[in-house]
Amino acid sequence: MALLDEWRSQREERQQEVRSRQQEVRSTIASLQEVRLTQGLHDRNWRQQAYINLQQQTQRFLTATSSNRRIQAELLAEKLDEFARSLSLQTAQFLAEITTDREKLATATLKELREFHVNLSATLADLRQQRQNRIEVLKNQTQELLTASYLQRIQTQAQLNRQLTVWMEALRSDIQSYLQELELMGEARRRQLHQSFQESRAQRLVEAQQIRDRHARFQAQLHLYRQNLQFEVWGEHSKMISKSHQQHHQGSKVVSKPVAAEAQIKLDTNVKAQPVEAVKPNMTVLQEQQVYNYIRQGKGARLTEIEAATGLSRVQTVDALRSLLQKGSIVQRDRLYLSVDAVKVPVTITR
Repeated sequence: MALLDEWRSQREERQQEVRSRQQEVRSTIASLQEVRLTQGLHDRNWRQQAYINLQQQTQRFLTATSSNRRIQAELLAEKLDEFARSLSLQTAQFLAEITTDREKLATATLKELREFHVNLSATLADLRQQRQNRIEVLKNQTQELLTASYLQRIQTQAQLNRQLTVWMEALRSDIQSYLQELELMGEARRRQLHQSFQESRAQRLVEAQQIRDRHARFQAQLHLYRQNLQFEVWGEHSKMISKSHQQHHQGSKVVSKPVAAEAQIKLDTNVKAQPVEAVKPNMTVLQEQQVYNYIRQGKGARLTEIEAATGLSRVQTVDALRSLLQKGSIVQRDRLYLSVDAVKVPVTITR
């Protein structure tokens, strides 16, 4: 309770102190407002009096300035009139002097121009004569140059025609050799495709026969299961029915066996009758060995190089290369023929 009483007394003291301070602040604000109003009235009166004084001074200054400018303008006008008169006199004297000087200069210039005209006429006559002589010399030189150029062009044209003929022959030979090489490559590719097609066809026929055999076995198993099921359901009465079904099944077996035999015969004939292209050699074994030895000596040779080195004809060389390609003794890489021993085949792993 003592603390509560003490706290209440302190609160009343604080409230009393706050009220006294509020009273002091109000009185201070009222006095400041009165002082500010008095000062504002005094400042307003002073500004009005200063504005009136400034207007009077400005009016007196403008009146004095306007009278001074009027006097100065009159003096300046008199000076300008005097300057204009003196300037007109000086201009007239200057023009007279200029006219006299120009007349003298014109007379001297006319005399010089006449002398220059005479000299220029003589010089032009000399220049025309020199130019005419120069033109004649240039005509003769041009004619000689044209004649020499024409002869040189004829010689160059003949030389170019010979070179073009030689180049055309070489190009024709290269094209012919390239076409023959393409023919060899196409033939090897056709042989490879035909062989792969025959192998694929034989494999499909074997798979088809296996499917037929599995189907026949499945039918037999199904028939046996049907007989067992019928016996279990119907008992002895089902023997008559099963006999009729057996006769019918035997008839189907008789029909299916010739079909399977016929398919087997077709399979054998198709497998055995794979057409193998027989290449008739147009050269001896010695010529093939000669071509193979030349290819094996180097890192590769073209058709023209082989033909020139062995001394064989184009047809013999092509037939020998075709035979060696069929035997697998050589390979072809970008129009180069290489021996199998010299080729290092890179192994690539594809994922």
